[in-house]
This record gives sequence, structure tokens and C-alpha cells, in this order.
Amino acid sequence: MNWVPLFPHEIRRPMNRFIEDLDTAWLELLETTRTLTEVVHAEVDAVNAMARGDLTVPVDVSSKDKIGHIAQALTTAQRALRDTLEQVAR
Repeated sequence: MNWVPLFPHEIRRPMNRFIEDLDTAWLELLETTRTLTEVVHAEVDAVNAMARGDLTVPVDVSSKDKIGHIAQALTTAQRALRDTLEQVAR
């Protein structure tokens, strides 16, 4: 037997809750996307600077995810290249 609502509020409450949850999820997705985009742009800027020979452009990323690991590896590579160039210059 199918459930038939007796009162309109029996439909509205679950629907309102669903819409609130969907809205929250959407906002969280937008924030995550914005954050990832900013981090990737910072990494691209640092790599482009390295390609131009500028090894001083930092990648300030504190996240612990894979994007953060890439940023840390990039910082390590910049440091190693600077150290190598300083040693060659001596």
C-alpha cells in the first residue's frame, strides 16, 4: 500500500530538509573548487617562474592532500636547484 500524506507539511518538511542539505553540499563544493583552483594557480605560477629562471617564487600551500604534497615537492625542487646553482657559481 502506498503512503499518502494526510497533511501538506508531511511533504514540505522532508523536502525542505533535502533542499537545505543540497544547498549546504553545493556551497561546500564551491568552496573546495575555489580553494583547489587557487592552489593550482599558485603552483603554475611557481613553475612558470622556474621556467623563466626565477627560483624564488614560493608556493605557500599548507594543505596535507595530494595538491599540498605537489606544492611541497615543488618547493623542495626550487631549493635544490638554487643550492646547485650556488655551488656551480663558486
